[in-house]
Amino acid sequence: MSLAGVVGTAQGLCEGKPCIKVYVIQNTPALSHKIPSSLEGYPVKIEATGPISAL
Repeated sequence: MSLAGVVGTAQGLCEGKPCIKVYVIQNTPALSHKIPSSLEGYPVKIEATGPISAL
């Protein structure tokens, strides 16, 4: 979350297999280029969620 625009991360399932999800305010080509496609053998999926704030 040290990258501008990244608002969260999570463990999840992508196509039935474990993956890492990275939640971003808006998925841009510049931001997608900075986030790796895999991390320690797990695929990384980017999901645009918009801003996230505590209620």
